[in-house]
Amino acid sequence: MERQYASQDTLKYQVFDLSKPVPAERLLGGQAAIRIMHNGQVYQLSLTRNDKLILTK
Repeated sequence: MERQYASQDTLKYQVFDLSKPVPAERLLGGQAAIRIMHNGQVYQLSLTRNDKLILTK
């Protein structure tokens, strides 16, 4: 199953194959953090200096 997601800022569409893991690098797009909207709440997915991912509200 494939879904398209649009960034509200850039309106670029990416297609993800939901049967396979999505590389974090693809989600982050070279940035240290991205904001994700879910059920009206904003979360931040950040890559730390120790190469770990943190999801905060």
